[in-house]
Amino acid sequence: LSTIDPALALEILLPVSEEDIPESRKSQVLIQGLETVAGHTQQEYGMVVIGQRLLEIQEFDLAEHTFLQAVDLNPDYAEAWVMLSEAEQSLGKDGWPALEKAQTLAPTSNMVWVEMALYYRRQGKPDKALPFLIALAEANPQDASWLTEIGATVAEQGDLIEALAYYQKAAELEPKNAAIWRALAEFSAENGVDAQTISNPAAEKTLN
Repeated sequence: LSTIDPALALEILLPVSEEDIPESRKSQVLIQGLETVAGHTQQEYGMVVIGQRLLEIQEFDLAEHTFLQAVDLNPDYAEAWVMLSEAEQSLGKDGWPALEKAQTLAPTSNMVWVEMALYYRRQGKPDKALPFLIALAEANPQDASWLTEIGATVAEQGDLIEALAYYQKAAELEPKNAAIWRALAEFSAENGVDAQTISNPAAEKTLN
């Protein structure tokens, strides 16, 4: 109903969202999506927003159906193709044709780059994921999270020394970001990097 009759969907969801039951969180997530697209004139945009919320609550079949509607409405909507690929992969499907279509439509889109990197890492091909992550880091120089993603991908290739350098560079770029320090601590602990000089101080930074 979120894509067919949003008003009725809200009417059903609001009482559920106020209950102390597991389904209340799902209701809240969908309500946020419905409120985001309320009054928006582009129907395909609304489809993508609702589809993303359906992915978040792991309703993968419904998400795929919603993204298919979006690309039917606007075949040139690259973001819709990206999200369709993500939904398909979540269902155990390949997802490549939809992702390839998105890349054709928007070859320099950050969203496309993110999904390309995810796709190749899931396929066990970190070497193919790496160029997209490097492009993201260069396009977003103030966002250290891309450096940690590069570090994780380099580690998947087996180069722990270079991977550590990326994690440390990320921590230098955002020294007050607890998530970055947590990622460094987890990397060093998982890969047997010197706990005394790396993982323990990083863990302390996470807590501070």
